[in-house]
Amino acid sequence: ELRDKKKAAAENAGEDGEKEKFWGVDKNVLKNAMSKVVHAQAHGVQTDGMEDEQLKFLLRHCNETLQGCKALDFPSLISKAKWLLATHPPALEQLLARFSHVMVDEFQDTSKAQLDLVAALAAHGRVTVV
Repeated sequence: ELRDKKKAAAENAGEDGEKEKFWGVDKNVLKNAMSKVVHAQAHGVQTDGMEDEQLKFLLRHCNETLQGCKALDFPSLISKAKWLLATHPPALEQLLARFSHVMVDEFQDTSKAQLDLVAALAAHGRVTVV
């Protein structure tokens, strides 16, 4: 079964090892750009390095689609949660009262934004990281 999954992944990548693409843009490039844009928006700064019109189109399309569905992507979810806890102390107090411990799995993969969120939720000092 694992061999079949590897074979399917190789076929999806293309014979020349082409990376997974979304509308012609490498998925990881798009993911990094989205994170950069979300970070910039959360901090009220302009993005730089976004000259590629195709990438701008993709980002705009993704944001419009998410807004139309009243949904958030993962970086936006983290950003909104950080904002909520920073600007609405009763929300943070309610969470701290409800949860006595915070456990973070895959801590080595935690981004700065995620770490900030964990720090807010772990104000009581009872944190376990794996």
